[in-house]
Amino acid sequence: MDRMKIHPACLMLPPLPPKAFADLRASVKAIGLVAPILTAPDGSILDGKNRYHACEREKVTPRFEKADLRGMDPIAWVLEVNRHRIRNSSQLALAGARLVTGTHGGDRHSEAFKSANCGLELTRAAAAARLNISAAAIDRAQFILEHGVPELVSYVEYGEVPLGPAFDVAHMSRQDQLACCAIDGKAVRVAARVWREKKLADHTSVAIEPSLKQLLKTTRRLDDVDRRTALDVILRATQAEIAALPKAKSAA
Repeated sequence: MDRMKIHPACLMLPPLPPKAFADLRASVKAIGLVAPILTAPDGSILDGKNRYHACEREKVTPRFEKADLRGMDPIAWVLEVNRHRIRNSSQLALAGARLVTGTHGGDRHSEAFKSANCGLELTRAAAAARLNISAAAIDRAQFILEHGVPELVSYVEYGEVPLGPAFDVAHMSRQDQLACCAIDGKAVRVAARVWREKKLADHTSVAIEPSLKQLLKTTRRLDDVDRRTALDVILRATQAEIAALPKAKSAA
């Protein structure tokens, strides 16, 4: 059968997890397609891309029906129908990033791009406004889609890891990403916190060192007695700050 186009509003939703898709394929193979695949006015698939792919894999002829949009535009309709699948702003940000990037990027002004995306073109700002999220959230989601391993993207898509921690982990090497993703969502969040704290420490040391050098240089203008007093004040203040810090937990 000729391959159908999938509307961008449908592509913004995550695919089914592997186990759920395997179950869908088994059902399609055993009893055929129960629910029809719904299409947009332009004929592209608006709801049912997973059912469509299952039919492709099992060589089952799919059934199509026109979606009743009830006056809504395709994006609003898809979001309403799939409320149960997009429950938080992190999932919305991924959806927005997919609306902006379309079919894996490319020249947004080319005819091939417009055809593949059913004529829908949304800027980052427009997608953010449509989904009622910030453009910065879409930027972070795009970074995750481009640099995160598929397992990391899945944790965000299914509501197990928020956008912020996933964005941090996406900066890590592929090997490190896979290592924490192989455990669970909590391990991903912990890895994000460790990466963020290390980044903060690195930036802090870079920022503090010049200031410290300047401070010590300033004390050299004093005579020996006053300089000793100034350095003693600096030392005592530093020791007091260290003493006020929480004690490090045992590594046992």
